Amino acid sequence: MPKLHNLLISLVSDQRMQNVLPVFQREFCFDSVLLLASAQRNNRNKINPRYQNIATDLAGAIGKQVDVRLHPEPVDPYDPESTRSILNNLIENLPSDTEVTVNFTGGTKPMAVGAYLAAEDHELSQLYVDTFNERFLVYEPTGVMRVVNFQLEGLTIPIYLKAHHRNINYNRSNTHNFSSHELAIAKAIINLGDKGLNIADRFHSRTFQKDTFMRMKIPRSLRLVLEEASLFEDGYLTKSGNAYFRTGRWLEAFAYQILQASGKFAHVNGPTIFESPGRNDDQISVTNEIDILALYQGKLGLIECKTRLRRYERSNKQSSIPQDALSKLKALQDVSAGLFGKGFVVTAQFGSKLSSVVYERAHEYRLTIIPRENLMSLPELVRSGISQR
Repeated sequence: MPKLHNLLISLVSDQRMQNVLPVFQREFCFDSVLLLASAQRNNRNKINPRYQNIATDLAGAIGKQVDVRLHPEPVDPYDPESTRSILNNLIENLPSDTEVTVNFTGGTKPMAVGAYLAAEDHELSQLYVDTFNERFLVYEPTGVMRVVNFQLEGLTIPIYLKAHHRNINYNRSNTHNFSSHELAIAKAIINLGDKGLNIADRFHSRTFQKDTFMRMKIPRSLRLVLEEASLFEDGYLTKSGNAYFRTGRWLEAFAYQILQASGKFAHVNGPTIFESPGRNDDQISVTNEIDILALYQGKLGLIECKTRLRRYERSNKQSSIPQDALSKLKALQDVSAGLFGKGFVVTAQFGSKLSSVVYERAHEYRLTIIPRENLMSLPELVRSGISQR
């Protein structure tokens, strides 16, 4: 019996991942995706440019996995019968060896209703992507509804970002990659647990240099990797070692290593610089950077590492570091990662030392602060935070 061509019909909307995730579900094995987009408000014969652009982003994200096409005929986003009629005509003219599944998750509610009705007209399988609960709801033509838990294979951070019109600048990002020495130091700190974090924080807090402070005794396992990296000598931090801890680079390497080694995430990226290229020649490219990215069940964690979040008052008279860090992270969370992005601020400060204003601002921005006392549980906290509604 010849193999059927598995076609997924999806509705374009501002939330992109529900049109991406089915392509990577182990069970589904789609060969192609056909996207339907809504019309312009003042011209029902032309596709809304906003959704034309989103369709282009989706094709760029999943185009290597499946053939992606945008149906040239737009639908009326406020008339269910428009979507139903266009889909019925489309389905009736497909080759006989095509097996169709209709994904009615995206689009407007009238579009979803129209897609559902068209699938019912032709007794087709239907799909709803329940991203928050990490599952697909599959409605069979027999009337049976199956729950299929996410088992995503091949979905990566670059694909997630591409779906949101973001491209990683690898040339620039690679210059910030963690060295083997940095990762060895991070592993040593992790293995020492709270004791390792205490030492790293002491290194950050004071400048340990010869003839300035007393020599510091540290566990052999950490001392050896620091000496191998030329960051520690004769019981003191070298100038390079002082810079490494003072700048907080150690905290970024720690966060990356503990997340990566946990095995709890599909993909973890270290320092990443990514761009939102202009749509037209007259639009400039916007560049952003983030310390750590972690992908779990089709949702993205964006992690900024700050050894200190100094007190921020509403008067703006004191340090603006927390405001800047939180505002930047909120923008990345909302714009670059979409509905299923979640921001985290990782700090070497104890929670009791942080201003209540910082926590209030983080709550307002839908961000999570992970303080010093919780750093050893970072993988569990990031994964559970990503999964929260």
